[in-house]
Amino acid sequence: MKYMFFVLSLLACTETFAKNTSKRKVTIDLAETASGVEERSTVAMKCTRIASAAVYAHARGKLMSVMNEAAKVQNVGSSDDPFFKTVIDIFKIDAEDDALFPGLMLAQLDIMWLEERSRYKAEAEPVFTAYAAASCARVAKLQPST
Repeated sequence: MKYMFFVLSLLACTETFAKNTSKRKVTIDLAETASGVEERSTVAMKCTRIASAAVYAHARGKLMSVMNEAAKVQNVGSSDDPFFKTVIDIFKIDAEDDALFPGLMLAQLDIMWLEERSRYKAEAEPVFTAYAAASCARVAKLQPST
């Protein structure tokens, strides 16, 4: 139930994805590369792993199954699904990570949006993965350690 708000929020954000931003200028300030390096690296790695897992599962027609298993792990504490375990092992993801299910959900929305423009092909895997990882990193927050 706690994910219902999350899902509705993500669906509301699809309007943002649909806007044409190709005319807006993107800048990169190299002077900022040394600030917040550890935080950005942690978020980037987590989002890349989750996005890679999502695209991998999508390519095999099993993204929804992986998402269901991630939710199951958060609610029950474990999963006995062999494909889910394989994905977790391949991408070195903690199955109990609180970011896993929301990250997979966001990646699914990104993949759906990208597929509206061009059907998924193996050659496009890097683009799908990079877009999903960047989308995740845009909204991910690093929690203070306890």
